[in-house]
Amino acid sequence: MSIENVNALATGQGINIDKNLTVIYGNNGSGKSGYIRLLNNTFNSRGDKSLLGNVFNKTASGSPKCKFVFQSTGEPYEREFPTDKGCFEFSQYSTFDTQSVKVHLDKDNQLNFTPSGFEFFDKLMQLYDGLIALFNKDIQGKRPQNSFKLHFQNDNEIKNYIATLGSNSNVEELKKLSIFTDEDTTKIEEITAKIAALKALNVQVQITGLEKFQRDLTLFMEREQLILECLNQENVEYWIGLIETFHKLQALSKAEGIKSLEQYEIDLISSPQWRDFIVAAKNYTVAIEEKRKNNPLYPSEKDHCIFCHQPMSEKENSLINTYWQFLKSESERELNQ
Repeated sequence: MSIENVNALATGQGINIDKNLTVIYGNNGSGKSGYIRLLNNTFNSRGDKSLLGNVFNKTASGSPKCKFVFQSTGEPYEREFPTDKGCFEFSQYSTFDTQSVKVHLDKDNQLNFTPSGFEFFDKLMQLYDGLIALFNKDIQGKRPQNSFKLHFQNDNEIKNYIATLGSNSNVEELKKLSIFTDEDTTKIEEITAKIAALKALNVQVQITGLEKFQRDLTLFMEREQLILECLNQENVEYWIGLIETFHKLQALSKAEGIKSLEQYEIDLISSPQWRDFIVAAKNYTVAIEEKRKNNPLYPSEKDHCIFCHQPMSEKENSLINTYWQFLKSESERELNQ
């Protein structure tokens, strides 16, 4: 054997197979399994055939191959794997390893028997196939170029017939295909009208518009979904309760707070501007109270009006205190909140 690109086996080395017994031994990784895989790929075998290149030499290139020298009664002659893979010599022998033993025990086994001399028919069939290929190549080389196919763009019966024109073509059938009937004319007019209608639709513009509409609709649905998530039963009931409480407090404020001020005949009483006026006056008096010694409340004895700075009678003091009481009322505070 002369080996190239098989596992890590040295290129060019070989093994002489004795007619009785040949023993191969060595350390792990020395190449024993490499030889067995090569024999399994070359001869009949159901064993391990995972043939690799030289995995220890990254620069090595080429496919695995090996030359075998055979000798029976005549002169020695060579056969090469995988070039001569189908030759008679490689089919004469079988190899067995540990894996093939398991395969033969666990899987189905097929017995093949080929009588001696039948390889003649295999070679005859190879010769026949070769002649057929040679004749077809010669026919294709001498066949004139069919330039008529260029005039038919779509696949149809006429184009297929034109593509197979030859000496055996039936002229009468070709004439039948060439007849253009009124029905064909009507059909072409219908197709032409449909094409024009499709072009007038300006489909691409419509597609763009529909895609934009789809994006807007998706955005609208997302917003609506957020709204629907807020408008659940619990939130709606809570908001309804707030509205009802507001109206109750508003009515209570008018009944209890404003009623106590009716005797003073104040213009625009209970209006938003009046309320703002009372709140601002109260804030102003709080600032005054914070600067006073011992922080007496306003209005106290001998206090003057915060607007006109004139002395105030008991009636004016009572009015201001009523203002403050109105602001302190629970209903008013809750209403503002």
